[in-house]
Amino acid sequence: MSFKKIKKYLANPPVLGALIPGKLLVLNIAAFEKSLRALCNQENKAGKEIYLYYLSRTLIRSSMNLSTYH
Repeated sequence: MSFKKIKKYLANPPVLGALIPGKLLVLNIAAFEKSLRALCNQENKAGKEIYLYYLSRTLIRSSMNLSTYH
């Protein structure tokens, strides 16, 4: 990626969109050893993916000792 593209991207960061009632919601979850992440998105009327909510959390030491489910 060129410097100009990076500069343009950083000057215009992506913005979270508004919920479109009646459209399917997609929840993406990522669990890592020391953090959790979640992203809620849906497609707009033009078929482009829009992001509605993003959550990122670093786990504290006591949370990392909890058992996991497979």
